[in-house]
Amino acid sequence: MNAPLLRERELFLVKKQSEGNGIRSLQMTADQLLFATLHLSLGNEGTMVSLSEIMVMQNNYDGPKSTFLVSTVTQWLNEMGRLDPRYNDSSILFNRFSSVCHYRMRYLTYPFYDERYSYLKSLEVQGMSYNRLHEYAWMQIIIIDRLSLTERNHVLESDLEKVIKDREAEDCSQGRPPSQKWIKTFRTVAYGWLSYAGILHREEKLDPLEYNVVCDYVQWARDSKGLAEATLIGRERELKCFMSFIRRKSSLISLSLEQIDEYLGYRHNGGCCRRTMATIVATLRDFLRYAVACNLCSIVPDAIKAPRQFTMETLPSAPSWNEVEQLVGYYGVSNARGRRNTAIMALMAVYGMRSSEVADLRLHDIDWNKECIYLRRAKRGGIQAFPLDKTVAGLITDYLLEGRNNAMGRDHLFLTLCMPYEKITRGVVYYLVARAYKGLDIHVRHRGGHSLRHACASHLVNNGGTLKETSDLLGHRLLDTTRIYAKVDLSHLHKVSEMEWEGLL
Repeated sequence: MNAPLLRERELFLVKKQSEGNGIRSLQMTADQLLFATLHLSLGNEGTMVSLSEIMVMQNNYDGPKSTFLVSTVTQWLNEMGRLDPRYNDSSILFNRFSSVCHYRMRYLTYPFYDERYSYLKSLEVQGMSYNRLHEYAWMQIIIIDRLSLTERNHVLESDLEKVIKDREAEDCSQGRPPSQKWIKTFRTVAYGWLSYAGILHREEKLDPLEYNVVCDYVQWARDSKGLAEATLIGRERELKCFMSFIRRKSSLISLSLEQIDEYLGYRHNGGCCRRTMATIVATLRDFLRYAVACNLCSIVPDAIKAPRQFTMETLPSAPSWNEVEQLVGYYGVSNARGRRNTAIMALMAVYGMRSSEVADLRLHDIDWNKECIYLRRAKRGGIQAFPLDKTVAGLITDYLLEGRNNAMGRDHLFLTLCMPYEKITRGVVYYLVARAYKGLDIHVRHRGGHSLRHACASHLVNNGGTLKETSDLLGHRLLDTTRIYAKVDLSHLHKVSEMEWEGLL
């Protein structure tokens, strides 16, 4: 009776009584209000109470039903207008996840508030759904509990993997299989959020010396030889595979031709054709010349023999133009996926673009006023301007208006269909073309996007286009590269077969 805020406590108890609370519940509520009044030093001056003060008060309470203390005191302070305004701020993302006091207080008072909130807001900007954000927010709380995070100390990757193993052991001890969904979400949120916050410390994995040599070679090839980025990526991938293979038996300094033969046999047995093997040999020769010049190797690179190849020995693998039209229309334009995929396949069929060129296409590469499209060639380099085909323009417009997430401010034309809505990759282009081939049951030797490039060239040659025109469209540096399509000029070859040869012999 002598404690402060007697009238306010009485009014709250009367309200609870009117809501149907019994005498025992009212006694417990009165005890909790009295404890809060004394512990928080509440007077009649009307000062605001922070959420962290309420949580500290809970740790000092040893009375019955301590789990209801926070909700009871929070509700009382809120009705008096003395609760931290953050609790009722609807603009705070955390407050949208739950109206239950227990959960809302955890979101608002747990450690690393700014780091948790900033990470979730960045995901929201990227287009993550409300349900997914809610799931991530709760997993952040679990991560803090599991790792006992209280300050900005570094977390090791091994700490995260230990948590996963402990969770698997808990599930097994309770006779249920480990929850793969929980593990996947924990790993995704932990690595993503802790890296974003600068808390995760990735243990250094020192690359072997040979891997550093590969990186140095790639930089040298870029600077001195001007190789295309796609070529450099392929060479780096091949050379790292080569280094992993030879490290099992020796090192670069003691490399022998016999070991190189073993590697080439290993690659050939893995399914590489003669043309691919020739590319691998060319890569190894160039790399080993660099290694010899740097005194890292004593082998003779020119002694490495490549499979014999013949000029224009193979025909391009391409579908007929009727099949190309079926492929372009396979996905339709009834949804965002169909609009995007149809526009991509139309671009590749009409302009003979490579998969990487489609993936790298940007919004400003299309000049709608001049009705031009500017293609950045992956191998030739530079930019080529072509008239914008009306059909392609219509498909791209439909995709931009109805299928593309334009709120993200991305510069690339074609984006992924889900957050974070980044540019598509070459793998995405290959997958969507190959899937169309499979769905239409069209059989060609190669089912990737490059087959549409071959189809474009073959169609142009068969309809009277010159090698120079075909070469310019495909972005070839040399006419010899384009000359292979002369062998598929079926209309002119048919005329040759109909000639009266008897009168000429």
